[in-house]
Amino acid sequence: MKCPNCGGTMLGDGFRTPIHCEFAYCPIDAEPDGKAFYCGLDKEVVESLHNWLGSSGRRFFRTLAKLYKGDVIPVLKLNYARKHVPAHSVHLREGMQIRNYLRSLPNTKGWSFDQFENDYHLYIKAAMKEK
Repeated sequence: MKCPNCGGTMLGDGFRTPIHCEFAYCPIDAEPDGKAFYCGLDKEVVESLHNWLGSSGRRFFRTLAKLYKGDVIPVLKLNYARKHVPAHSVHLREGMQIRNYLRSLPNTKGWSFDQFENDYHLYIKAAMKEK
């Protein structure tokens, strides 16, 4: 089953776990047989980003996801144990290019700064899937 918003995979069985999009927030205490949880991703933005990344860009982010256990935005943990420097996400040059591209799309004109910063990795994950 596919998500109507982004085309992503719908997870859950409706008996033990709620049915939800792989990019949606699903509360821990949600009733398994309750309503399905859909993401808020815009399908046109996902398709546009998919085309813009091209096969080499999608391959790059799939490699990152493989190296960093499913996450396309690596977390810097240098000196984490020794100096107790907090771990923080590394905003790659590629991430800035993607956020700038997203800002140029007509469907993202009303997005806040926080939406670009917090949601762009979800769009990358959705766009890096092959169709």
